[in-house]
Amino acid sequence: MSIYLDNSATTKPLPEVARLVYETLSGEETFGNPGSLHRLGVLAEKDLNESLDKISKLLSCKKDELYFTSCGSESVNTSILGYMHQNPRAGKKVISTKTEHKASLESLEKLAKEGYEICYLPVDKDGKPDLDALSDAIDENTALLTFTHVNNETGSILPLQEIIEIRN
Repeated sequence: MSIYLDNSATTKPLPEVARLVYETLSGEETFGNPGSLHRLGVLAEKDLNESLDKISKLLSCKKDELYFTSCGSESVNTSILGYMHQNPRAGKKVISTKTEHKASLESLEKLAKEGYEICYLPVDKDGKPDLDALSDAIDENTALLTFTHVNNETGSILPLQEIIEIRN
């Protein structure tokens, strides 16, 4: 018997999820491209919209607030780089920590090369950012605070409410 301890990176899907994905991708009526105008595309778009309805209801958000990406790293890159590039008037400073996911750190390095100011806060023994340093670091040029709520390597849980209160 083996023990798998890397669920924070990749978790085996539930059997019913794996079965549904297989049935969708291998079905005669369900494998179409939802962006296509032919019959299979229209059916795939219908399935996609039904899925978006369920997910948005579960997350209490609007369908147009949901984005699908190929992996977590693409999601992180899209979020950090996309926000900073699309909001140039928000400021040119990003505050984070060196304990963030590799994808976050790579996005921040890219921004630094583009001339953005990246401020890395010190962290305590549990990996939580120094909130006094956060308060001191925030200024009128701060556009983004980017932190991992639950660290995938240490399990450290950040005090989001306190961070939000400091930011506001």
